[in-house]
Amino acid sequence: MARVVQRRSAPPYLLIAFVFLFLISAILAVMGFMGGGEEKKQNASLKLQVTELRKENAVRKKDTEDLVDKITGKRDLPSASAISAADKAYENPVVKEITASGRFGLAKELETLAATISELQKTVGDLNTSLEEKDKALAGKDAASSEQQKTHEEQLTELNQKIHELDQALTDAKQSQDQAVQDVQETLDKSKEELQQDLSAKEKRLEEAVLELGAKEEKIRRLEEELHRLHGSRKTEVVNKADGQIEKIVRNAGLCYVNIGGKDQVQPGMTLAVYSKKGVKQENIKGSLRVTNVSDDFSECKIVREDKNAPIVVGDDVANIAFHPVRKHVFVVKGLFDLYGTGAATDLGADQVKDVIRKAGGIVEDEIGYQTDYIVMGEEPLKPTKPEEDAPPAAQQAYQMQLRSWREYQKLLEKASSLRIPILNTNRFLLLTGYEPEPGPQ
Repeated sequence: MARVVQRRSAPPYLLIAFVFLFLISAILAVMGFMGGGEEKKQNASLKLQVTELRKENAVRKKDTEDLVDKITGKRDLPSASAISAADKAYENPVVKEITASGRFGLAKELETLAATISELQKTVGDLNTSLEEKDKALAGKDAASSEQQKTHEEQLTELNQKIHELDQALTDAKQSQDQAVQDVQETLDKSKEELQQDLSAKEKRLEEAVLELGAKEEKIRRLEEELHRLHGSRKTEVVNKADGQIEKIVRNAGLCYVNIGGKDQVQPGMTLAVYSKKGVKQENIKGSLRVTNVSDDFSECKIVREDKNAPIVVGDDVANIAFHPVRKHVFVVKGLFDLYGTGAATDLGADQVKDVIRKAGGIVEDEIGYQTDYIVMGEEPLKPTKPEEDAPPAAQQAYQMQLRSWREYQKLLEKASSLRIPILNTNRFLLLTGYEPEPGPQ
């Protein structure tokens, strides 16, 4: 049977306040430790534990209130569990000792609550220890992170410095390049302006030259018309006259003497054609001579060629189309000549023709003019056949050279015809000058 508790006139408010303060301190301690910076996962676990403790504490608090009400008699109908726990508590020596000491009796729940609080304190201590360890680990990580952050900041600072230097170098290079481009552009503009001015000046000079050329061409045209009018009767046939006669013949020595000499402008090496007394015509040629020695009034000559059927005799006429004792004849020599009959016309033949003319006292010029007396033309160049478009460059170049030579030859013939200038081919030139090429090229 439950022991009847003797009612006291003074309720134990101090003990009740101590219990609640202790509970609140424990809860606050737990809550304080929960806010120590633990990782989110551990923090959530601690919060969950605190929530469970709060729930359990609420239950304990309710039981405690019921027990207090039963002890103090504040409620008429305390809970059955509180009354039962209070009755059993009186059997506990500790409760008896507390009750005997005047601190009134406590229910068994107080002992359980004290044990729970002790366990909670131990748990909180363990949690606190774990938090301290984790705080140390976090502190170490923070220190390492700070050191790493410092290193990163230093590297970032160094990198930013390099970037700044590169930006500055790039800016300087760009400015230098822009300046160089500007200088080049200014130079180009200046050169372009100078070239434009020079081109304008040259165009002006060219225009003036064209006008001047037109005026000269008009003047030439009028002069040509006048020349044709004055020389309309000029004959294109070759008319040769006797320059002298044979005075003596030394046949066994192959020599003869003519009555023209130094005073007549005869010079050694000059050649002479020998004509019969029938007249100085091509069909009357009997042979040819070469002057070996010259005196004032006569010249010694070597008989180079003689017609066996019509031998050279005293009194025969001698002449050279290029020779004149007073006036020098003007010749133009064009083309290639085959003087030896080899079938290969060369520049060497043209040089020999010019040499014959000069030894006879004649003048050789490069271009036809109004003072030209005779034109000696070599073999006519063949008009070249145009090669295919895909022909080698060498073939194209050869074609252009041959075509140019052919056109020059045709142009020369046209101009000689328009000016009515006599033209001598190779054979006629040899006969009319008495020149006999030695066998083989000289």
